[in-house]
Amino acid sequence: MFKLNKKFWIILALLLVVLVLPSMVGAQTFDIKKGIVGNISCAADGSCGFCDWIDLFVILQKVILSLFGGLALIMMIWAGQGLITAGGNETKISESKKLIGTTILGVVIVLAGYFLVNVLIGILLTPSGTTTGLNTILNGSAWAQTYCRKPSDPNYCKGQPEGRACITNGQAGVCVTQFGSATCARPCAAPNSCQIEANCSTGFDMSLYCSENGKFCCLAE
Repeated sequence: MFKLNKKFWIILALLLVVLVLPSMVGAQTFDIKKGIVGNISCAADGSCGFCDWIDLFVILQKVILSLFGGLALIMMIWAGQGLITAGGNETKISESKKLIGTTILGVVIVLAGYFLVNVLIGILLTPSGTTTGLNTILNGSAWAQTYCRKPSDPNYCKGQPEGRACITNGQAGVCVTQFGSATCARPCAAPNSCQIEANCSTGFDMSLYCSENGKFCCLAE
């Protein structure tokens, strides 16, 4: 009878690992050397805004879920060790089973609440006629993507401070908010290549930006 129960708990333990794995994978982009605040894009220049606080919240929830998953696995291992070393002691067997059951119940409740909240947010914030990807919902980023753009988004620099890091055509750049438009521009290759011209004529590259004097680099194509 005990062997059947033991197999049952082993299967449940494997299910627990499968349930916890997504949260652990979701936190792989977290650089522990930088700390929680250091992983925010605005940490370098200190010009944090609303979206940066959203990023902080997303990082925190991933870290907490990963820590919770690790704790749950430790409890499962501890309970499994108790079953193996029980030696037929019904009291120890009962306590180990109770610990496993409590751990599984806790994981189910936490993950169910997490997924339910993110599914509801994804439904409420997804515009009519569009869909929200499953990965976006599971990562808890549906609401972040609704209100905050990625650095590679063409409209990312709107509302961002001058010089904020961004990505243009797959290359690192900075936000330029001068001349009536907010764009992501690539830094100049050399300071002496800068020409201070507000209105560049045809034949010049307006995508380059001279960070030394805050003007566009007008370079012949």
